[in-house]
Amino acid sequence: MNAVWAVFQKDLGIYLKSYPAYLAAAVFLAVTGYFFYWELNYFSLVCYRVASSPELQGEGLNLTDAVLSTFFMNTAVVLLLVLPMVSMRSFAEERKLGTLETLLTYPASDAAVLSGKFISVWCVALIMVAPTAIFILISRSVGGVFDLRVVATAYTGLFLLCGAFAALGILTSVMTESQLVSVVLSFGFLVLFWMIGWGAEILGHQPAAALQALSIFEHFRNFTKGIVHVRDVVYFALFTLFFLIITKERLGTRRWAR
Repeated sequence: MNAVWAVFQKDLGIYLKSYPAYLAAAVFLAVTGYFFYWELNYFSLVCYRVASSPELQGEGLNLTDAVLSTFFMNTAVVLLLVLPMVSMRSFAEERKLGTLETLLTYPASDAAVLSGKFISVWCVALIMVAPTAIFILISRSVGGVFDLRVVATAYTGLFLLCGAFAALGILTSVMTESQLVSVVLSFGFLVLFWMIGWGAEILGHQPAAALQALSIFEHFRNFTKGIVHVRDVVYFALFTLFFLIITKERLGTRRWAR
């Protein structure tokens, strides 16, 4: 546990002192803030049209469904784009600088090193996500009414999503010493898992069901609607664990190769 904490502290300190991490956070908050503002303005426009058109007044309008669900899905997409910029340095920079070999000679297991690095990336991702709650608080302060249960489940989904993205990003980082290659690989794999279930119906029922079961999009979407299924939680847990195990095996191979 001491080794995990030491690696975590070291990596988190590096992230919090690095320019790319702040750049990624700034881009993330700017884009998600724009999405929230745009969705809220669009909802206001729709409400105005309904109020001024008697024939439309029978249609129900729900701020939570119209704004939050779309906002959290857009936030997940932005995370997909930005988080590889955070995870890229986990092992890639250590390999490039030659410090990975030194790190693996310390009296710490591969699991401890990996756990410390994974938790640090996960924490950075959560630190980026946390300020988005300000958007909701500001809108509530001016009269916006949201279903707090949906807000809670959506942030739970983002918590699990950040862990899954971090695990895959660390795997691509351990595969190469180039941070650029790590970003490209991580982004490519995340997009694949995000879109894998799209249009799968043309393949038939069983193939479509199998592909949708692998889709991050399908499992995360339930959280944005305020729905928590055990299968979705299990999916993210297994997704994260699977890529961490592969990364650990990769680290073990490097240790024996020295």
